Formats: sequence, structure tokens, C-alpha cells
Amino acid sequence: MKHQSSPAPAPLFAWPEAIEAARLELARKALVARIKALPVCSHRRIILQHQLTMLTAQLLELETRLKSQL
Repeated sequence: MKHQSSPAPAPLFAWPEAIEAARLELARKALVARIKALPVCSHRRIILQHQLTMLTAQLLELETRLKSQL
């Protein structure tokens, strides 16, 4: 007989981080859409690409913290 493990419960105190991760993901998607609408050599596009890089780094850091709490 196989031993079935139940799924790990969601951390009760990680919900603020989960909400923040969802917010960052939405902001990231919005930035990607804005970047696609701009010309390739646009100064504004370069600024938004930098913001996207920083936002992605924040999101990855937050997701890493959330996974370590599981």
C-alpha cells in the first residue's frame, strides 16, 4: 500500500507576502505591455525596461522567501 502524503498547508503568516507577489506580478505585466507599445530606441522604453528589471528582481526575491517558508 502506498503512503499518500497530504499537500503541505499554506503558511498562515505568508498571506501578506502572497498578496505582494500578486501585486508585483500585475505591475510587471503592465510594464511589459507599456514597453511593447514604445519604439525600440525610445528613452522612455529604456527607463521602463530598467524598472521591469528591478521589479522582476523584487518578485523573484519575494517568491524565494515564500518558497523557503513552506
